[in-house]
Amino acid sequence: MASKVLFALFFLFSLEAFGQTLPSSLEIEEVIKAKVSDSTDLILYTPVISKRILTWRQTQLVYGESRQSHPFSIYNKGATVFLDTILTAEDKNYIRLQVDSFSQKEWTIKDIKYISQKDSLEKAILLSLPLFSKNKEYAIINQLSISEGRAVNTFVTLYRKTNGKWVYYRYILGGLF
Repeated sequence: MASKVLFALFFLFSLEAFGQTLPSSLEIEEVIKAKVSDSTDLILYTPVISKRILTWRQTQLVYGESRQSHPFSIYNKGATVFLDTILTAEDKNYIRLQVDSFSQKEWTIKDIKYISQKDSLEKAILLSLPLFSKNKEYAIINQLSISEGRAVNTFVTLYRKTNGKWVYYRYILGGLF
């Protein structure tokens, strides 16, 4: 645990020394607004967004040196081959730093209609904080759908910043429960 904290602090200071910082609230907000308004995402055709932020689990970010990964990792199977063409080792370290640094528990983005707390137990979509590539050209978002109080599916998608706007780029991973 101590080594993880030291690594995060070292990496954070290194980022600041070279002009690279964690994503700002505005950058995060832009990606989430793009996700919520994305008409190509059939799961969000009738957005029922929960204010609660979906937490990234460490098992989702496991990346082994011998290409071994956890079954629910974003770097698993075909996704690994694809993500390796986009994400560098620096990007993967930057992504881990973001996961370790985020402490926000609820969305506070204006212009998004959230489902009421009472109704969110019946049907809702939870979105994670987006994880950005180091150059902030790509962002990965995890989405969990809840129906009748149970998790029913999860999807991880990749967005790309094109002409100053975030657009859906590719499906990474998903599954039904």
